This record gives sequence, C-alpha cells and structure tokens, in this order.
Amino acid sequence: MQQKIARLTFILLSILMIGTPLYGKTEFRRSQNFVGFVFGFQTLIFAEFFSPNGDGHNDTFVIKNIEEFPINQLHVFNRWGEKVYEAEPYMNDWDGTVNTQNQVLGNTVPDGTYFYRFEFLIGDFVTRKNGKVIIKR
Repeated sequence: MQQKIARLTFILLSILMIGTPLYGKTEFRRSQNFVGFVFGFQTLIFAEFFSPNGDGHNDTFVIKNIEEFPINQLHVFNRWGEKVYEAEPYMNDWDGTVNTQNQVLGNTVPDGTYFYRFEFLIGDFVTRKNGKVIIKR
C-alpha cells in the first residue's frame, strides 16, 4: 500500500511540474505554430496563434488530441485578467468571440495576446496547463 501511495505521489508531482519526466514519458515539444506536452502516451498540442478571419484556415484555437481528455475546461483572459471565454468541455471551437458576462456577449475580442488556463483529468488528477495564444485577423 505504501509503495502505491509513493508511486501516486510521484505521478502527481510529475504532472504538476509539467516538463519533468513522468516515468520518462513527459516531455516538452515545440513546432513552428504549436507547443505540446506529452502525458504518458498522449500528446496535447496547443496552438500558439490563430486567425479567425473566416477563410477556413486557423479560424479557431485548436488543442490537438483534446479528444483524449474529454473532461476538460478552458478559460481565456485578456491582458487585464478579465475572462473573455470559458468552456466545459472545450471542443476546439473558440473563434475569438466573447462568451462571458463581464464582457459584451457575442463581440469579438481585438487582435492581441490572450492567456489561457486549460484544466483536464489524467486518471483521478486534475492537471492545469497555462499558456498564451495570439489572435491576428
């Protein structure tokens, strides 16, 4: 029993310290337009920018492989810390439109940098990934 608790503690600490090894399987990956983290065998890849201009390319904020973590939440904040978007679960559908009460609903946010908090479950543990995304129309 004590060995099981120690193993769970190690897993939890590895998850909380994103980028440290989770049995040698957690790693940071960067490509041209995405930042990704590997959790066990699953990789979450977060878009670094999107351009919701209606041209059919990069029109929404995409988290690749999000379907592997169906229990999730996304919160997006502007540079003043005001929440402009939230979804539970997030379905890769944020197109820069405001959906929170502290802003004018349905308005599009201006171009710029936005900060997100993405929370999801790995087993029984809630894991949080914070980052930023740039909107350029």
